Amino acid sequence: MIIRFSVRRILLVVVVIVLAAFAYYFFLSGHISAAPQTPADVRYALEYFNAVESNKTIIVPPSYYKIASELAINGNKVVSDAAEYAGILFGNKSLPKGDFILVDMAQLDQLGSLSKASGLNLSYDIVSFPPSYYQANLSNSERNCLVYKNVSSYFAFCGVYLDNVKIAYIGMIKFPGSSTEYEINSTVFYNGIHRYLFKSIATNNSNEKHGIALVYQNITTLYFPQNITKTFFGKEMLLPSSELNNVFDNYGEARIIS
Repeated sequence: MIIRFSVRRILLVVVVIVLAAFAYYFFLSGHISAAPQTPADVRYALEYFNAVESNKTIIVPPSYYKIASELAINGNKVVSDAAEYAGILFGNKSLPKGDFILVDMAQLDQLGSLSKASGLNLSYDIVSFPPSYYQANLSNSERNCLVYKNVSSYFAFCGVYLDNVKIAYIGMIKFPGSSTEYEINSTVFYNGIHRYLFKSIATNNSNEKHGIALVYQNITTLYFPQNITKTFFGKEMLLPSSELNNVFDNYGEARIIS
């Protein structure tokens, strides 16, 4: 028996197989890339917590409930209630005694959903400045400043000099739409691993702001007003862990507070 092959049909089948393979590849790749990624800092913090503690309760934001549940061992319990979580972070609700809570910088991106969940009006005037800077002197006493400047506003971190001797550091800020320069309470530099706090000395109390500038080196520069620095999130997340007494676990941008 003679079997006849059609070259045209063979080519058509090959083309169909190749197109199907490409379609499957891009479909699969699209789904993989779209999957939410858990920050490594969060995973490390949870792994440490579960390795050290047992039969404890940890409160996490809804976005981390799945990974926290998967990592839970030693009888540890995971709780994820958006309203309770937001109430603790921003609404002055007390963390239940004996419980732990996971906090990370990413919660700033969730202010809208946290506000809705908690019924709070989480309105904070967080001001963003460029991550890059230039050096300049603002005055005879405020020298060698790192200046992070927008078009009409800036944050500057300066040395305060007296008779050519540096005696302290100071943070200066001019807000968008304002012509007044203010001194701010504290400046925190964060290199992705460690945070370094510099407290300002008030040389002009009438123009003092009790906020914090957070310089995430080469990433972003942010000013947090006093109303957010007074919240649980502000007190426990923005300052270096060495300044706090409640940090159980600290990995980069993630902390577990007891």
